Amino acid sequence: MSAQERGLVDRAVTELRAYIRRENMKVGDALPSEQVLSAQLGVSRTVAREAMRALAALGVLQIGNGRRARVAAMNAEAMSILLDHTVYSGQLSIQQALDVRRTLELRIDQLHQRQVQRCLGPAWPIPRRSADPDQRALPGDRQ
Repeated sequence: MSAQERGLVDRAVTELRAYIRRENMKVGDALPSEQVLSAQLGVSRTVAREAMRALAALGVLQIGNGRRARVAAMNAEAMSILLDHTVYSGQLSIQQALDVRRTLELRIDQLHQRQVQRCLGPAWPIPRRSADPDQRALPGDRQ
């Protein structure tokens, strides 16, 4: 694959990820056909197919012969293996590892807040958590 094609694939991967978010796609939702995606992305079907393969390798999509690509369920074990390898092989600094941790904690907090809202309803105030781990409100605390 040429450098130009690689650049097109990278752009298509980024745009496919944005499409999944923009369309609020959930696990199991099917993407449009390769033909439709390639037209939307302004790339060849070969580039669209390669972008979907790249996302499948990352665990974002499930692909199979004769079937449309679907949004895949996250595999926590794969993420753990990747992070472990990255840290063990020295590809990640302590600061970068802390940045990953902070990002995960913020996303977990957002998920927790959504879950509380679903369970308790919109009339119940959602506890807001401080960025300082020692100052975080407990789930039962009302503010």
